[in-house]
Amino acid sequence: MIPSRFFLFIALLFTGQLASFAEAPVSQAVVAEKSPGSSSSQGTMPLWELAMPTGETLYIVGSIHLLKPDAYPLATAIEEAFDASPEVIFETDVEALQDPRMQMKLMERGLYSDGSTIEDHVSKETYEIYTEFLNEYGLPEAMFNKFKPWMAGITASVLAMQKAGYSPEHGLEQYFSKRAKEAGKPMSGLEEPMFQIDLLASFENEREEEFLVKTIQDLKAIPDYFEKMDQAWRTGNMKALADLLNEGFEGFPELAEKLLYARNRDWAEKLDARIKAGEPGIVIVGAGHLAGKENLIDLLQAKGYTLEQQ
Repeated sequence: MIPSRFFLFIALLFTGQLASFAEAPVSQAVVAEKSPGSSSSQGTMPLWELAMPTGETLYIVGSIHLLKPDAYPLATAIEEAFDASPEVIFETDVEALQDPRMQMKLMERGLYSDGSTIEDHVSKETYEIYTEFLNEYGLPEAMFNKFKPWMAGITASVLAMQKAGYSPEHGLEQYFSKRAKEAGKPMSGLEEPMFQIDLLASFENEREEEFLVKTIQDLKAIPDYFEKMDQAWRTGNMKALADLLNEGFEGFPELAEKLLYARNRDWAEKLDARIKAGEPGIVIVGAGHLAGKENLIDLLQAKGYTLEQQ
């Protein structure tokens, strides 16, 4: 089985540089009367507290990088965790990703620069499927024909989610980076922005044409699938989230290793060093890193730390 939602996972697991690039202009987040934790019968939410040896607290929040406006206001406990934290730690430097120079680097990796187009690099059948997708979404062929298959696949997934009402504009990274700037809190990242861009670009030639075709063919199922992930996130149901992730990576352990496990191990080491240095804060990473095999929570617990889900 080919993971037809492969590009969707990439869009979900990274901090929105692809999502922002593909995004059509959207309005500012609308505050609604719904809380991510309010619908859970168990009262859980995607928030963990780690009691540091110094008596201070390191908070870890699982994020969905694209959300609907009705995700706000957030649960009070999440807002209070932010208020109590002297620093905000994201997967990477959120502000740097918004720098036009960084967006240009992404475009340099994701678009053909030798005068060729995607039509020159895929089969006739794949190109027909791709152009049908472009026509359905009203996208100009002149621009999108320059996309490499991996870039086109992620863009297709993001556009399908946006069509269903999800947007990086409403994601936790954008929300909390704005709040951090307003509050004068320092922000940092667990990874360099170029690491994420290089990791995205590394999928070039790795069955990318096959993944692109399956992604486009599966577009109609993406909103329903993502809705399930959204609901699992809102209620802090990490088992349901893990099951959805496992479904997508079934039979492709090398992809899970590259996108999730290796990064989780790296982050656990960096957070371990932070805890030992007595540096509290709030860590905001994709919820997919906090569920399933070799997740960040389990890795920190294996180091002897106690984490409690709120």
